Amino acid sequence: AVLEITIWGENVGKRDAFLGKLSFDLQEIPTRISPDSPLAPQWYRLEEMRGEEGVKGHVMLAVWMGTQTDEAFGEAWQSDTGGHAHTRSKVYLSPKLWYLRVNVIEAQDLQPSDKTRCPDVSVKVQLGSSQVLRTRVARNRTNSPFWNEDLLFVAAEPFEEHLLLLVEDHFGNNKDEVLGQASITLDTVERRVDDRQV
Repeated sequence: AVLEITIWGENVGKRDAFLGKLSFDLQEIPTRISPDSPLAPQWYRLEEMRGEEGVKGHVMLAVWMGTQTDEAFGEAWQSDTGGHAHTRSKVYLSPKLWYLRVNVIEAQDLQPSDKTRCPDVSVKVQLGSSQVLRTRVARNRTNSPFWNEDLLFVAAEPFEEHLLLLVEDHFGNNKDEVLGQASITLDTVERRVDDRQV
C-alpha cells in the first residue's frame, strides 16, 4: 500500500496547477508512539505525475504512523473521508473496564423433559455477544444441582450489555436442553472498589 501526497497551486478561475507529488510505501513509514519525541521534518524532491511535466522543487514535511494518543490524531484525515478537507477524525476514548465476577451457586427444582434420567446440568453465562463461559457439570445429578463456581468477565462502562444465564441439561451427542434462563442488566449490579465481601 502507498501513501500519495499531491501538491497543487490555486489558479483563480482556471484549473489548479499541479506542482508535484510524493509517494511513500506504508511499510517504510516510521511508527511513533506518544510520548516519543516528534519526528524531524525532511526535504523531499517532488515527483511528476503521469501526463504532467515540468515538476521542480522540494517540500519539507514529517511523515509517521501514530496512534489515537498522538496529539495529531484529532486533526488527522481518515482514509475513508474521500479527501474532504472539513472532515475531522473522531477521538475514541478508552472505556473504563471492570471485572465482573459471577458466582454460580445452585439451581432448585429443575424440570427436565426426560424424567427417566438424572440430569447433567451446567450453567452457560454470556456477557454481550462475545464473552461466553460455562460452569462444569454439577457433581450432584439431581433437580437441584450445586456448583458454587466463580466465572470472571470484563465489562465496560456504561454497562449497556446484558448478562444472560442459561441452565442446560446435556444429553450427549451435543444435544442440550435449556431448563431455564435469566437476564440481568449490568447497571443493576452492585459495584465495589474495595476488598469487602459482597
